Amino acid sequence: MFVSRIWFDEVERIGKKKCTPFGYALHGVGDLVGFLGLLMLLGVPVYLIYRAIVGSFHWPLLFLLLVPFAVGVIGVVVVGVSWHLAGRKQFKYDYERRESTWYENGVKHSYTYEDFKSPGKRAG
Repeated sequence: MFVSRIWFDEVERIGKKKCTPFGYALHGVGDLVGFLGLLMLLGVPVYLIYRAIVGSFHWPLLFLLLVPFAVGVIGVVVVGVSWHLAGRKQFKYDYERRESTWYENGVKHSYTYEDFKSPGKRAG
């Protein structure tokens, strides 16, 4: 929930970046938000324990335990929107062929492992 799945391959990551740069940036933001939620999941109990030790704990403060999960859900939604943007261009990753494909203006584009090995040879 707090951290999205890892990329299958560098070809998938770069392919998504070429397919939808904005969606790729959203993916990074969503991962960052999810990581922030994970840090909060660790920090909120520490804060509540601190408040209990100094004598300023009140039972309604337990609602703070929901905040990390809400932040995690926001991160998941942002990553989901990034994949939706890629899906609108029919982005696909073929694990066996190590190829990312998508359509833009009716034209099929691809990014392969060969492009990854020799980045200067082929544009697009």
